[in-house]
Amino acid sequence: MSRLHSLVYLLPELWRTLFTRPTTVRYPFGPLELPPYFRGKVTIEPSLCTGCGACVRDCPAFALELERESRDEFRLIHYRDRCAYCGQCQAVYRQRTIRLTSEYVPAAANRDALRREFGKDDIVVYVPARPTANAAIKLPTQEVTGADHSRPACNAGTRASID
Repeated sequence: MSRLHSLVYLLPELWRTLFTRPTTVRYPFGPLELPPYFRGKVTIEPSLCTGCGACVRDCPAFALELERESRDEFRLIHYRDRCAYCGQCQAVYRQRTIRLTSEYVPAAANRDALRREFGKDDIVVYVPARPTANAAIKLPTQEVTGADHSRPACNAGTRASID
């Protein structure tokens, strides 16, 4: 009795799956449709990069590396095999130096093909702006007990003064 019941239960499902199209995508043979919020290929605009290293510090997967040629010449290296495509590097910069596009990142046969260097041919040279007289911000300091050094005050009500 239970065999007959299971057969009756499976026949409509079998009939439905035989005559419907599969829900999987035929990716290599057809176009791949990605959602608009898809975080894909990382693009870096070398002319906007200042070489501060904030993206390198904030990357949880250690996918970014800043290689310095000199004090003002550097190259930013992105390792796609390490990247988690989380978007943390994009969130660091306001000037949109690093962006995640909605392009799909293809696979590669070797790891060297997954490494992209930005500024390799044209090493990025950063010329910092000249400091003005009021550029330095002096923070009030308070003595730390048990230590022989002072640190900036961490009170929420304390404001920094500009001289």
